[in-house]
Amino acid sequence: MTRRVLVVGINPSSVNPAKICNSIKRLYRWTDEMNVGLFSFTNCIPRAGSYTDKDIDYEFLNNCI
Repeated sequence: MTRRVLVVGINPSSVNPAKICNSIKRLYRWTDEMNVGLFSFTNCIPRAGSYTDKDIDYEFLNNCI
């Protein structure tokens, strides 16, 4: 059986690209430690900045799985 992994973040970062790179490195380190070879990534809120739970795009998330 193939294991399918979807990693869901909150929203895109609005910080400089160097900080984003560190986040991606942490994500890959975590997936390596968990022996996750292949995974997909998305955010539940499509835009950077402040958000509330009303900004979550549930339809998009349902279409991801």
